[in-house]
Amino acid sequence: MAESDAKKPLENEADFGGPKFSPTVCEQRYRFVIDAVKKQKAARVADFGCAEARLLRRLKTLESVEYLAGVDIRVTSIDTGHLTPNPVEWMIKDRPRPLQIQLFKGSVSHPDSRLFNLDLVSCIELVEHLDADVLADLPHSLFGQMQPRLVIVSTPNSDFNVLFPNFQGRRHWDHKFEWSRSEFRDWAGNVVEKYNYDVTFTGVGEGMKGAAERYGYCSQIAIFTRTTPDPIETETYQNKLNPYECVFDQPFPYQNSAFSQGEKLSSEIQYLVPMLARDTADDVDPQHLRDSVQVSIPIERFLNYRKASELCDGNIDTLRKMIAADCAEFVQLSSDGNAILYSVQRRSWDSADENDGGENDNTVVCPSSIDSEEEECWE
Repeated sequence: MAESDAKKPLENEADFGGPKFSPTVCEQRYRFVIDAVKKQKAARVADFGCAEARLLRRLKTLESVEYLAGVDIRVTSIDTGHLTPNPVEWMIKDRPRPLQIQLFKGSVSHPDSRLFNLDLVSCIELVEHLDADVLADLPHSLFGQMQPRLVIVSTPNSDFNVLFPNFQGRRHWDHKFEWSRSEFRDWAGNVVEKYNYDVTFTGVGEGMKGAAERYGYCSQIAIFTRTTPDPIETETYQNKLNPYECVFDQPFPYQNSAFSQGEKLSSEIQYLVPMLARDTADDVDPQHLRDSVQVSIPIERFLNYRKASELCDGNIDTLRKMIAADCAEFVQLSSDGNAILYSVQRRSWDSADENDGGENDNTVVCPSSIDSEEEECWE
């Protein structure tokens, strides 16, 4: 999400006192984007600064969505198991239309032709994390080159900060700035003056009755709508410039879909590995004292699962070859080919994901995961 590589503890919003929000402002932002996708019946959607892909997890359940992209600047920890079909989805195939999810390592300051002319793009609490040069390049990259039909940008409203009596500094250690309502409107006005977009303003997180009228919303939102029915074919699109690194690519089964045996096994392995890795990590470090544990999962364990066993005809040599051929992007085989090596972070055991309503985060570090900053969740 942020362009900075610094790692510092998050400020605790409870220390600042003041308004409380129900649901949290973080949840309200997610719901705002979800409602917009539903209203627009958007099929192709991207989230820049996707962090741990919590928004993508929610969007993948929407009937209109056929393509989801998450983009972030660094690759570290994400639980891709939340973004892969589970065994029931493979068997039932009840989606009426196809779905593909891709995660990219890249910066919003560089356009990528694969994300040209999307239906909707969200930049949720992203811009305030960007260094000045990246922020300066964002409008040309996003609005001038990739040209989505609708763009939702949210950012903290500094006018609202006076309602937090114990507040000092900024709401998050990595914020390079926090705009007032007038500063945000000036920035958005420069965008629409230069590119083919209109803009309207709203927000989430009123805090208390009448507060929004005087101070605005806790999180202010600009909705940019392209004014032309079709985008202009830019040099990025014409030259097929693709600077982003695709680190995760997952198709979903749907009615009348056909997938190869290798594709089905790949999805099954992605679903099973995080679960087996966490079980094994408990055996290696039962007291949860280490920050991370590398575990070795014997591939013969996958034969205990009916779907995986059926896909390789119950033959361990066939399973080994299929894993090497179809799963190399997200798992690593041991040197003898008899086990999958996987690294599990400690918070996979210990942390509950409050932003997902108490769902256990179970984050696993893997080669095909996108970077995440812990998300601010102002209450």
